[in-house]
Amino acid sequence: MNDPLSQPVPEGAGQTFAPLVDGDCLSAREFLKRYLPRRGTVKAELIGGLVAVDPESRRAVMDLSTSMIRSCLRSYAIQTPGTRMDSDAVVVLGWDTVPQPSLVLRVLPEYGGRSRMSTTNVIEQAPELMVDFATNEGAFDQRGKLRAFRSNGVVEYLIWWSDSRTLDWYTLERGEYTLVMPDFNGVLASPSFPGLRLNHSALVNQTSGAFMATLQKSLQSPEHAGFVERLARKRAATQSPNPGAST
Repeated sequence: MNDPLSQPVPEGAGQTFAPLVDGDCLSAREFLKRYLPRRGTVKAELIGGLVAVDPESRRAVMDLSTSMIRSCLRSYAIQTPGTRMDSDAVVVLGWDTVPQPSLVLRVLPEYGGRSRMSTTNVIEQAPELMVDFATNEGAFDQRGKLRAFRSNGVVEYLIWWSDSRTLDWYTLERGEYTLVMPDFNGVLASPSFPGLRLNHSALVNQTSGAFMATLQKSLQSPEHAGFVERLARKRAATQSPNPGAST
């Protein structure tokens, strides 16, 4: 991918840029040039080359279930060295796609992850998991996002629909998205992050105790311990004076 930020993108002071208009067709670089100086005062995304300014479906989406998902990912990141959760991060996926998901969970580059934080404080390249909180499906460009995310290699994408209290969790398999299905206990498991398990019924019923208990139990599992060990080995390899040598 040609890095849209290969040249400095001004955030700055004293400069005037054309405003973002919903439906405008822009490149990632032009979008960032206009958006970064306004970040914090307006929310916008670029999906497949089209600008979406402060989508109605994303406004004031906040309920106990969204807080539970946020707490779950934060707890997972804290207890999984080498991973990081970010909120409302601007993510440069490609020349025509710059989403700003509600949450991002990623493996840090020094632990083998491919995404990195740029000098302009945006994430470059696809994180392993992105999360959106939305109100209703009618006002949310789910298909457009899935197309853009698939073409840019986003491995997992989770959407919590607050109006219908439903969860869609997509995972990329052989170039296509499929839905992650719950096991016989009603628990959804992340393919990319061993030990990240969401109790679907507890989420829908907003039973936070049971929801977090499922996660904590999974964080004590051998699969999570093995993942932490693999990340640690990758970190050690990057610090080796000869990381290409066999051990």
